[in-house]
Amino acid sequence: MNQPTDNHWISFSDIMTGLMVIFMFIAISYMMEANKKQDEIQQILDSYENTKDSIRQDLVMLLHALEEWQDFIEFDSTNLSIKFIGKDIQFRSDSDVIQSKFRQILDDFIPAYLSVIAQDKYKNKIAEVRIEGHANKVEPDSHRSYMLGVFWAQSRAKNVLKYFINSPDFDDLPKATQGQLEFWLVANGYGYGRTLDKEGAYSISSGKEICEACSRRVEFRIITTSEQVIADIISQLK
Repeated sequence: MNQPTDNHWISFSDIMTGLMVIFMFIAISYMMEANKKQDEIQQILDSYENTKDSIRQDLVMLLHALEEWQDFIEFDSTNLSIKFIGKDIQFRSDSDVIQSKFRQILDDFIPAYLSVIAQDKYKNKIAEVRIEGHANKVEPDSHRSYMLGVFWAQSRAKNVLKYFINSPDFDDLPKATQGQLEFWLVANGYGYGRTLDKEGAYSISSGKEICEACSRRVEFRIITTSEQVIADIISQLK
């Protein structure tokens, strides 16, 4: 009389064992797929960092060639930004006319900079090349003075961009390369919201005293295709 019951429990045990084996294979498959996606994500991140490292190294070499102007140039290696600083070096107060000293610096900078960003290896790695104008803090502090700073910063950035694309070195580039650069290049003007301290850090973050000579500046900033990197990572996680 006990035989059917025993067979019943033996069959149930077999079923449980089979299910455990199935779940084990599912877990192993999931872990393998997760590891594969992790490897793919890491490859994307490595490619992104390698691009930044390559651009960074090229810009360091560029700065060696501009050693004559080192007192007026700062390099932000994290943001791939070259800053032209020095109060009234680039423009006079309340003026958007590029001064002769800054024209001399740009005449040396532009061909060197073009030799970096116009390389074929960066064709699909750069999203934007921003020419940024930044205002320094002025008194009295008001919305009107802030917007006035934005006005001058925007106008100055636009004039630097105009000087850049009208340079003989830009004209000598192939038309396809000029078109790529025109797609990348933008001119942005900022008020005194992004003033710097003497160490080159944003004063709003550091809490340190504003450096006027550092804050009124023009920056050339390279933006890599980080947005695409993020999109690629998200697609790998789906």
